[in-house]
Amino acid sequence: NDNTAATQFNWTFDSTGPTVGSVAVPSNGSYKEDGVLNFIVNTTEAVNVVGTPQIAVTVGSTAREAAYVADASTSTALLFRYTVVAGDTDTDGVLVGTLGLNGGTIKDAAENALNLTLNTVGATISVLVDTTAPTLSDVGIASDNESPTVGNIRDNVILFFTASETIGQPTVTFQSGGAAIADTSITYDNTAGTTWTASYAIDTKDSLGDVSYEIIFSDLAGNAGDQNFERNGSVNLPPVTTPCFSNCGGPEDPDAPTEVTATYLVDPNDGGFPVTLVLQDANGAQLTDTSEISSVDVWIVEGEGVLSTNPTGTQITLTGDGDALYDFKVISLSDGTVAISSSVTTVDGVTHEFDNLEVEFVAEVTEQTGTVDIVRQPALSGNTSVVTGGLLATQPKIRLLDSDGLLDEENNETVIEAYIIQGFGSLNGNGPETEVQVRGGVAEFDLLALTGDLITAGAEGEGYKLIFIANTPGENPKRYTSAISDVMKFNESLSDFTAPTVTTVDVPLPGSYREGVALNFTVHTSESLTVDTTGGTPQIAVTIGTDEAQAAYVSAGTSNELVFSYTVQAGETDTDGISVGALGLNGGTIKDFALNNMDPTLNTVGATTSVLVD
Repeated sequence: NDNTAATQFNWTFDSTGPTVGSVAVPSNGSYKEDGVLNFIVNTTEAVNVVGTPQIAVTVGSTAREAAYVADASTSTALLFRYTVVAGDTDTDGVLVGTLGLNGGTIKDAAENALNLTLNTVGATISVLVDTTAPTLSDVGIASDNESPTVGNIRDNVILFFTASETIGQPTVTFQSGGAAIADTSITYDNTAGTTWTASYAIDTKDSLGDVSYEIIFSDLAGNAGDQNFERNGSVNLPPVTTPCFSNCGGPEDPDAPTEVTATYLVDPNDGGFPVTLVLQDANGAQLTDTSEISSVDVWIVEGEGVLSTNPTGTQITLTGDGDALYDFKVISLSDGTVAISSSVTTVDGVTHEFDNLEVEFVAEVTEQTGTVDIVRQPALSGNTSVVTGGLLATQPKIRLLDSDGLLDEENNETVIEAYIIQGFGSLNGNGPETEVQVRGGVAEFDLLALTGDLITAGAEGEGYKLIFIANTPGENPKRYTSAISDVMKFNESLSDFTAPTVTTVDVPLPGSYREGVALNFTVHTSESLTVDTTGGTPQIAVTIGTDEAQAAYVSAGTSNELVFSYTVQAGETDTDGISVGALGLNGGTIKDFALNNMDPTLNTVGATTSVLVD
């Protein structure tokens, strides 16, 4: 046998140990107590783990260990986990240290040990730890009204606060007067950094009283803040809610209050539409205490017409007698709807606005007996008279014409009422002089006085118009179509356009004045003046030594005197007499009754060479 037996053996020898290909780190975010930080070690080949190896993790400045979790690992993806404990804090990202065997082993199938170097570790700069509950500071509440401690319907109540760290959107619950607010659609705004605001609009259904609030909030790690952060605010609603309008002599029930949006059909010649505004409390009942009410205003927001009381105009302030009832009339001679709004101002200076009442005027709802005819047109006097409420230069004369255009000589019962229908102003404060009894079909006014403004009555203004309405008593009264006067503007020939001047200036008596003593200057003028310091206080420049001071207006002396005063301050010295400089308005005004500005030139100033300061 020439065959030779042969035997062949193949061996595979593995002497290369496995390595760490990469390390996946926890997702970016902030982790609170009991939150888990998972680190996944991805190996280059399958390994077998014995024991509990661990990865060193630095949390803040504290060394922690992420332990191997066998039941959450695979042969090539080893999970190491650290559970955050109370007191842990890291604001700039945890640090991944070394992988340690902790008495265990990590080997491949050939018993080669894993190279423990952690390669390609994910970024942890945004893996934060926060176990501290956030707190709030600078917590306050206010309304956006001019009086921030008082809320008005449609005003916004704004809660503002600052958190000790970044928080998620909070949840704020408001109560007004101890009850939930009507509008729960809270607006949140992270205004800057960790500062927040939460706001809502006051509703007519909100209960009156203090506003309280509860804030629920947590930080980005989920640490909850004080869940019972409850406070009472300093915002409160005024003691009045939406008023109702009741009409005296309305189309259905004269005594029934109407909804504020109700519409009435009115004949323009009926002498105006009488309205009573009724103030109500939170329960809808008529107010019994009006001591908190400063003023009540009504104005026309739509349509052509005028409101009548004292004064007359398209916007008027109503006067009451303490019973929460405010009467006025709506007057119009044209067809169409006149919409009226109203507001209440409290003694705190808060204006509370309400909804509208609509009155629809329809001409000739009822048949007219005749017409009102203006025989003598009214005319204004000069500009001073307009401002001061002087008598009309020409008093009107009215006659009543029957349906044939003839004088109704038998009429002795009708009363002619006069109102302003164009231009804001007042006729005699709506006193008895605005009504005249007809005699033989004729009515002559003799005491009508109009108080207005020079813008309306001036050459470039729209001017004033009066309306004359016939009001006949009785069950079946005669009815007359009302009449409107010609436009009235002030008479330039009777007007005062001369600027007032300074005639003399009295200075302090000769002597030496020390600290705390007043230097008084009395300015004498050519006529009586009015000083308005709303925009600033007029002042006279005074030089003391080399320093300039200001003597401020303090009061009016007699009708033609203005007093200015300066109090000497410590360190001031003048050995050769103070000097009087110019009079400056400083944002204020000095005018006569015709609204002419005073010429500020100081004429005939007294000698001050002996007025010394020491």
